[in-house]
Amino acid sequence: MCPICPENIGCPYWYISDVCIYVKISYLFDHPGTVLYAVFTSFWAVTFLEYWKRKNASLAHHWDVLDFEEEEV
Repeated sequence: MCPICPENIGCPYWYISDVCIYVKISYLFDHPGTVLYAVFTSFWAVTFLEYWKRKNASLAHHWDVLDFEEEEV
């Protein structure tokens, strides 16, 4: 690509392929699907955590350890 500075300074030329990896990386993070993925992951995490709490309480009731207190050694 042509340099953006005056010719008397002597700016170097560069190839568009030199920045190709940076464009791909920025597209990965700036893609509109990234927002959708973040929202989906947030809802999945909340759902998983609530399911885990429910399963934990269910197993504690099933094993009759609802009032279990861990002893320090």
